[in-house]
Amino acid sequence: MAAISVIVPLYNAERTLRRCVDSILCQTYRDLTLILVDDGSQDGSAAICDEYASRDDRVRVIHKENGGVSSARNAGLERLDSPYVTFIDSDDVVPPDYLAVLFSCLNEASADIAVCDVSFLRGEEETLRFSCRKPLMTGTEALERLLSRREINSGPCAKLFRADLIGEERFPPMRAYEDMIFNLRVFQKASRVVSCAAEYRYLDNPQGAMAGQRKTPSEDVIAASGQIAAFLKEHRADFSDEPLYATASHLFSYLVPQAGRKEEAARSFVRKAVAFFRLYRPMLRANRAFPFKEKLLFLLVSHGLLYQNGRISKL
Repeated sequence: MAAISVIVPLYNAERTLRRCVDSILCQTYRDLTLILVDDGSQDGSAAICDEYASRDDRVRVIHKENGGVSSARNAGLERLDSPYVTFIDSDDVVPPDYLAVLFSCLNEASADIAVCDVSFLRGEEETLRFSCRKPLMTGTEALERLLSRREINSGPCAKLFRADLIGEERFPPMRAYEDMIFNLRVFQKASRVVSCAAEYRYLDNPQGAMAGQRKTPSEDVIAASGQIAAFLKEHRADFSDEPLYATASHLFSYLVPQAGRKEEAARSFVRKAVAFFRLYRPMLRANRAFPFKEKLLFLLVSHGLLYQNGRISKL
């Protein structure tokens, strides 16, 4: 049994998969199991996975019907037999000392979770970086940063978890925000979270990022926002106003492009988003993290109105 399991979910990833896997197998920390979860790929990804498994006995491969990233990560968790686990996406890479630094930091601090920097790269240019400035935190302090979308990225990557902390927790069957909900559940249980100097490299694909801009977003965005807001309402004494501000702001950014569209999917998204803002209107009104003008925008939305380009229209 290896000390660390690395779970890599993948679907039609033949273009980036070798780069990702090579960055994992060349880690200076060698006591690892790499679990490649092929989620019904239609390209050459399955063959690439099997090739690596034939060459390195640290590699395990799961071939399954396509079910989405949550299903793939959960399949990896079901095969987990290591005391520690981390997630890496198939189009990203990690430097050679990535696991060594995370593992050392977590054990030296007797922590439940180790988090690290995330560098978002487009080509050679860094476009964004998450970097936590506090070396040791409670689970609540770390969750404050994660839900506020500052210092700790909201996804499952760039983290090393104690497997027994995850326990029976699994990623929910959602098409969006499934990672945020998973982290919300797991970080709640953590006593100590340590931040360390490792770096996870998220390699942005401009074409992929642009491809979904015109599509109606999944209503899972609204459902997850509601779960987060309900959690913050229940634990309001433990958190600042920032997490709710970040949650509402992200939902608003999805809502605006759908306003005025005639497709039923877009109209349904708008109706349910407005219902979210209406339900949490008292919390939004009392929230001090909002700039005044932005708060007015959000309160208008809670009444089914949108202010845009100098005009107020009905949603």
